[in-house]
Amino acid sequence: MTVGINEDITAAQYEDLRGKAARVLGQPSGSWSTASIGTVAGYDQNPDAPIKLPADLITAADWNKLHSDISRCYFHIVGSEPSIDEVATDELITADTYNAYEAIADFNVTNRNTVASTQRSLATATVASLTSTWNGVQKHAFTVTWNNEAHKEGWINAGGTLRFSASASYSGSQTKSQDWVNIIGGVGIIDINNMSMTETGDGTLQISQAGPSYNGWWYIDSLSLNTEQTIYATSGADQPNYTEYDENFYEIKVIKRSSTQYEFQVIVNDADVGGGAEGADDNVETDINSLVQVFTASGANVALATPTFAEKTPTNTFNYS
Repeated sequence: MTVGINEDITAAQYEDLRGKAARVLGQPSGSWSTASIGTVAGYDQNPDAPIKLPADLITAADWNKLHSDISRCYFHIVGSEPSIDEVATDELITADTYNAYEAIADFNVTNRNTVASTQRSLATATVASLTSTWNGVQKHAFTVTWNNEAHKEGWINAGGTLRFSASASYSGSQTKSQDWVNIIGGVGIIDINNMSMTETGDGTLQISQAGPSYNGWWYIDSLSLNTEQTIYATSGADQPNYTEYDENFYEIKVIKRSSTQYEFQVIVNDADVGGGAEGADDNVETDINSLVQVFTASGANVALATPTFAEKTPTNTFNYS
C-alpha cells in the first residue's frame, strides 16, 4: 500500500511490509501439491522484524530489522544489496522511504523463485559406475531425505536443484559397446528445479513443462506414494548409428516414498537380446559413470542444510559412492 506525503505510517503499513518479507523469508506456507507461483513461499529462515499490533509504536530498531529481512531476500534473489537505507534513531520515516521499501518487498515476492548464482553452492550428491562387463537392467539407485517438510519446502523454494549427468568410455571395436558410448554421450544435463525441469541432451523430459502449472519439485511432491514416474529418457533410437540397438535406453525415474523422502533411479537398460543383424546378445563392455549433483542455498542471507543422500539397497546395482 503506497503512502503519500504527509500521510501517517502506522503499524498497519509496517505489518504489510513485514508480512511480505516474512512470506518470502520465513516458514513455508501454502498448498504445496497444488502450487502456483501465488500460493507457496518461504525459505524456512527466521525473520528478524517483530510482529506489531495496531497501537504499537514502530521504533527505528524495528524498522531496521525489517530492512534486514527485505535485504536478505533481495540479496538472495539478485546477489547484491538493494538501494534502500536503514534509518537513524531520530529520523522520521518518510513516504519516499516507505515506498522504496515497499517496491523492494514487492520485487522479492514476485521473484522469490529466482536465486542468484552466488547464493547457492554445488556439491556432489552421489556418483556411481559400471566398470566391468554387464547386461540387462542396471540401476544407480539412491534416496534423498529432508529433516522435515519445512526443510524440504524451504530448500526447494530457496533454489534447491538436483542435477543428473553421465559419461561413458570404451576403446574396443564391439558395436554394441560403441553404441552405448553414443547413448550416454547424448544424455546431457538434466536439472530438477522448484518451478521446472530442464535437459540439454538428445532425450526427452517425460513430464510436460507446458504452463500454467509448474512441473519441477512441486509436480514430484504431488505424486502418490510408491508410484514410479519417469522423468527423462533417451535411447539408441536417438543416435544415428547402430540402429540394431535402438531398444537400449537410459532413463531417470523417481518414486515418492514419503513426504520427506524420494527415491531416484538412474537406469541403463541393455534391452537388446541379440539375433538378426547384430548376432548374439553380447555383454556390454562400456564403462559408465553416473553423476548426481546438488545445489543448495548457502549465502550469508539464506542458508539451508543439504538433504541426505543414501544408496538404495538392494535396488542399486552400480558401484556406489
